[in-house]
Amino acid sequence: MAASGQPFAPGDDPGRAVDGHAIPITFLPSDAAPGEAAPILWVAGDLAPVLQDAIPLAEEILHDGKLKKLRTAKLDPIVIREIERDLRWPERSKQMLQATSAKLGAKWLNQFGVSATHKDEVNFGIALLVIMRCEAQVNRRIDALIAAVEKTASAKPAPAVPPAAPLILAEIIKTPAPPPNAPPVVTAKK
Repeated sequence: MAASGQPFAPGDDPGRAVDGHAIPITFLPSDAAPGEAAPILWVAGDLAPVLQDAIPLAEEILHDGKLKKLRTAKLDPIVIREIERDLRWPERSKQMLQATSAKLGAKWLNQFGVSATHKDEVNFGIALLVIMRCEAQVNRRIDALIAAVEKTASAKPAPAVPPAAPLILAEIIKTPAPPPNAPPVVTAKK
């Protein structure tokens, strides 16, 4: 039903905002069971702060996978840079996604019957996903640095045996063993 109490006319958008409140698609406050409070509806402003990072994050996630494949294939760095430049989404398209994501999110949450009383949980979950993605990215970079250091360390030749050690061994071999009843030889320490 429309805000006026009349059913929606064909072509009406039941997810549009009326008087600053979203109109749900599948239920209206009057659809609440007797004695049950009507769900609080979502508005775009509830999701906008958290979703402002979602578009750049999605772009980064999608690009990282492709770039990793290109680097694994050991393509020329110039080719990788050209492909990376082509992977960037058009700025205008990102702006359109940014402008509509909060509105569509509110519309879909209303459609699925998720009350806005849960907005803290929803926003927390989205923010946690963003943080987990950043942590995973930093951990991958650290792992790559460790692997590079280990590769460099294993590529270095083993240190040479000091020349003094074989000389001492050679002297011991040349020196005859003392007779069994001979007194011990005391040498001065240097």
